[in-house]
Amino acid sequence: MSSLVRSALFGLLLSAGPLLAAPVPLPAKYDPPTAVGQVASVQAVLDTVMGYVRAFSPETADQMQTGLAAQLGEKGWAGVDLKKPVGMFTYLKPKLEDSYIVFVVPIGKEKDALELLERLGVGAEEEPKAKGVYRLRVRGLLPEVTPTRMRFHDGHAYIGLNADADELDVTKLLPVGSLIDESEKAPAAATFYPARAPKELKELFDGWWASGKASLDQLENNPPRDMPRNFPAFGKAALGWLDGNSAALFKDGESVRVRLTPDPKTTDSKIELVVTPKAKSPLAADIEKLTPTPGRFHQLVTKDAVGGLWLTVGPNFPKEVREKGGPFVADLIGMLVPGAPEEVQPVLTAVSDGLSKAVADGKADAGVALLGPDKNDAHTLIGAVAMADPSGLEKAVRKAVKDAPKEVQEMFKLDAEKAGEMAVHTFTIPEGAEWLEKVIGKKGVVRLAFGKDAVYFAAGPDGLEQIKRAAALKATDGKRFDIVTNPKKLNKLIADLGGGGGGPGFNPLDMFVGKEDGLRSFFGIDAKGGKELTVTYTQHRMGLMFGWFALRVGGL
Repeated sequence: MSSLVRSALFGLLLSAGPLLAAPVPLPAKYDPPTAVGQVASVQAVLDTVMGYVRAFSPETADQMQTGLAAQLGEKGWAGVDLKKPVGMFTYLKPKLEDSYIVFVVPIGKEKDALELLERLGVGAEEEPKAKGVYRLRVRGLLPEVTPTRMRFHDGHAYIGLNADADELDVTKLLPVGSLIDESEKAPAAATFYPARAPKELKELFDGWWASGKASLDQLENNPPRDMPRNFPAFGKAALGWLDGNSAALFKDGESVRVRLTPDPKTTDSKIELVVTPKAKSPLAADIEKLTPTPGRFHQLVTKDAVGGLWLTVGPNFPKEVREKGGPFVADLIGMLVPGAPEEVQPVLTAVSDGLSKAVADGKADAGVALLGPDKNDAHTLIGAVAMADPSGLEKAVRKAVKDAPKEVQEMFKLDAEKAGEMAVHTFTIPEGAEWLEKVIGKKGVVRLAFGKDAVYFAAGPDGLEQIKRAAALKATDGKRFDIVTNPKKLNKLIADLGGGGGGPGFNPLDMFVGKEDGLRSFFGIDAKGGKELTVTYTQHRMGLMFGWFALRVGGL
């Protein structure tokens, strides 16, 4: 336990640095760094990490605190100032492997700081040929191939990863005031300056895009049997867009700032990326044109929802990606056609045609929400999808019902209800689906309606009223994509369906889903233009867990 705590604690001191930015003007005698940053304080990092650990596993948090207390002893954190901000700066070199990063950690007395390192199990040996520079060593955390050195200066420990002793000379150590912006409100952030990066970094990105395009060329020339035919063209369009924007960023980008705002109490987190272009540059003109993408169906998710999701692809989404994405969507749906019943195949074809055109034209808008529960503990599912011309799909659905076997026809009722001018068709769910009855109640009814530019579907007791509400929605600004959940409601619903389990006193749903009441963003992305480009990513604990599992599966 002590080795784990030792590595974790020293890692926290180092990882505190690359997260928060905003520079005070740097004195002219210093070379401008490629990136700078800061975090609010060492204490903020400790509280955040421990808070997230406690949210997922209180027992582990208790063990870590016990191990921490034993590791630090009576002197505790003496040697480091827990309340002051931590800074960071980095220099990227033409030979990228020679690049280095320096963390600037506030300390008390130098003697106490060295004793703290000793308590953490970090060896600190003064280098004989560089007075005042210490070589740091800790097994399993700081490999010998990445030399780590430290120098005390101006009330701080400058800890350099991959930094030579000469690079920690006092004449090259950036003043703390040039790293810390006291007006920065985010707990953590970092600022990168594209013009200060060596051309080799841009060439690295160029190589990635070129490698990706070459792989897609191979797929296009030798397509696997089950690959969507238009996938290589779509992939190359996306890579081409990334390539072009990467080049524009290095040419016309003034700065790129990343802000991180974690909340250990709710396990919500927000990452904000802000691109500031050079004034009057082509990049600035492109960002200025990036207007919000209004959508209708993000409004399907109301405050009483268990959860939902939506996606809006508007006309300001890259045209070349949309135009190749439409056929790719058609291919994905088309792959379902051969295995579908004969009477259903025209329905899938009509769905493919409508959705692919909506994507290509920048008019894609879709959403779905599970609302409730009501007083009878039943939920209502409501969904809507914008479509170029739903009339063809409705004709295909009507024909499919008429051509279906008699027992299937008896469950359908065409033109059963009205929602304004729209005919609403119904399908009665057969009895016996116990899990479905627990969600939408007994004698569940699925409803389907076709508007002038959208298809609406619902299931549950309030389905007709929800279709009417969805059809009346007007476009408003909203996130471009989001998956939201109410952890408390979702936790209960999964438990009602027989999920959860765990030993006495342990409910895994509390760990993975959470117990908070109110909607949380599981995974959301938005982008807004103007004078700056701001891309916002939001995430709740489930998104964090899925991300962790994805990294583990990927071997990272």
